[in-house]
Amino acid sequence: MIIFACAIAVAIAAIRWLTLPPRTFAPGLPVIPIWVAFLPLIRSWLGLPLLGQDETYARYIAPAMSKHGAVVIFFGSQWNVLVGCPQGMIQLFGRERSVFHKSGNHRKLPRAVISALTGGNIISETGEKWRTFAHVIRPALKDRINTGGLDVACARLVQRLRRDGEVVAVTSIVQQYAMEAVTLCVFGKDLNFLVQPPRIHAVHTLVKRHIFHPLFLSVPALDNYPRLFPGRVVARKLIAQLEQELLATLPSAEAKAALSCKVIDVASSPSSSNVLFDLDQALLHGTFTSREYIDNLKILFIAGHENVQQALCSVLMVLARDPMLQDDIRQDALLHRGKDTSPFLHAIVHETLRLYPPIPQLINRRVADPCVLSLPSQGGAPLHVPLQPGTYVGWTAFGVHRGPWNSTWQPDPDVFRPSRWGTTVDNIDALARETRSRGEFTSFHGGLRACPGQAFALRSLHLSVTAILADFQLSLASDDGTKLTPGGLLAPRNLHLRLVPVGK
Repeated sequence: MIIFACAIAVAIAAIRWLTLPPRTFAPGLPVIPIWVAFLPLIRSWLGLPLLGQDETYARYIAPAMSKHGAVVIFFGSQWNVLVGCPQGMIQLFGRERSVFHKSGNHRKLPRAVISALTGGNIISETGEKWRTFAHVIRPALKDRINTGGLDVACARLVQRLRRDGEVVAVTSIVQQYAMEAVTLCVFGKDLNFLVQPPRIHAVHTLVKRHIFHPLFLSVPALDNYPRLFPGRVVARKLIAQLEQELLATLPSAEAKAALSCKVIDVASSPSSSNVLFDLDQALLHGTFTSREYIDNLKILFIAGHENVQQALCSVLMVLARDPMLQDDIRQDALLHRGKDTSPFLHAIVHETLRLYPPIPQLINRRVADPCVLSLPSQGGAPLHVPLQPGTYVGWTAFGVHRGPWNSTWQPDPDVFRPSRWGTTVDNIDALARETRSRGEFTSFHGGLRACPGQAFALRSLHLSVTAILADFQLSLASDDGTKLTPGGLLAPRNLHLRLVPVGK
């Protein structure tokens, strides 16, 4: 009996060790059950419909998050602190240089497949290395993007939609538009994604299928066992192919020679007015190593198109649900003809980003020194949570945008209401700045590391939506298109639209 009792005790201790964080980890915060991290995989194995990330958050995370505005959650092979309230966001970004250091996948998960994709780049690096990257890349991204290329991309997008018939699976087409926009405007290259997609498109699509597999998102440590999971070997080969395709088409001949790449003819050479020229010069003058050049080239292409792709799909879903919104945008566009932005469309885009943020969750801050995270409490004293060095902390946009701690979006944070943003472009932009500074709006947020491509992304969304609505009346071809992705970037999972020519 004693041996049996000891065995039971050991088993219980082992189960607790495997399924719960250490008792000293962020004491006082609610713990999200570990199985929530594997929910997409579990439901898939059981043959149940996958839940969108919005549904998973509302059912399994929001109740715990409402206690103190933060929870302990399992992700990326470890326990993390997930912040979902403005008070926590202000601390996270306000103390990013002293305590909450940026720490990308290449540092957090150095042997994971996703780290091979992202590497060390302007988004993931910190300290002196980030400052070097930012000095080279940010000026061109902020001030020297050729937005004239968006007119070409939008015209090709509408032509492609006309060609594909009345019912269109739009996700891939929108991705091609976003790739077209970033290569034309940011890199100064015309690769014709919407007419005859280059191989980059197909390879990147395959890479995403492997990267966002729910099992390996939750437990990337499994990437260390390629014999058990041969698909991870395939994923690494695809990432290498993506690098080869990008290097074959984007860099200048001089940069290719420096990288020992095969030089081929491309549609145009980089001008001194874009970020590609600055990247090439950084490589040629030794400011960037070959690996740093490749990783930054990849992330500019990937992040440059993916966020626009996800956001545009979400905007189209919202508009397809409501014909009145489409009519109002057309009327507002006529009223403000000749101006850069329709105020009503600007409000719709911001409200879509609030309810359907392309990046719904991000855990990429590492505690550098012992600190205390001060959080609110429902009807009680604030909670002060001690955090130890090495703890990873992140944020959830669902919690920040829809939670009870955010007074700006109350009393109806789950309702799509563009009017909450204001009636002029200046009002809308002012509210966006204010809510970011108060930790109430995460889109394009990064504290000192705010997204330098924000203006380009918004311009791309405005012009593409305006071009589509000038030609088509949108409706949902099926309700399946309103289900959101179960993990990774957030967007409608299987969006099919019915496109009817305007006036028909």
